[in-house]
Amino acid sequence: MELTDTTRYEQSQHQLVEWYQSTLSVLDHFWNIWSQDYLNAIAQRHTSRVRQGRTTTREPRVGEVVLLADKQLPRGQWTPAVITYINYNHDRVPRSATIRLPNGNHVKRSINHLYPLELSAAEPPSDTVIEKSTPPRIQPTRSAKSAHRYIKPRDTVQSNN
Repeated sequence: MELTDTTRYEQSQHQLVEWYQSTLSVLDHFWNIWSQDYLNAIAQRHTSRVRQGRTTTREPRVGEVVLLADKQLPRGQWTPAVITYINYNHDRVPRSATIRLPNGNHVKRSINHLYPLELSAAEPPSDTVIEKSTPPRIQPTRSAKSAHRYIKPRDTVQSNN
């Protein structure tokens, strides 16, 4: 019995739907693990350091990349941001931070809503140019050049390259 084009189309369509559903299932499983385990572990590690007698071994730093927590957004759409300024209370404990969003806007958010990632933003290039202090290169004269009858031989040639 030979399969018609319609039957083949229906089979491949069914396989595509199954593949799509299994992919969504894997993505959901990954998101649950990542959002519940990894992000909570980072947040707990951060809050446990903050609660250690009002002193911490590690505070949020300017230039650190964070995720802005928003329980209303779907998977993978938490906004990444860079801390640009940290606001301290009178005891020098960080309470909020001014962050730069991807669109360039600066907003102020509580430290509790920021999930620090394990990387930092790239440093902007500095405007100062560092001069190289390399000695000038001395090139000895070639024997073919000194042997030429129209060119006077010199001892050395200096180059500033």
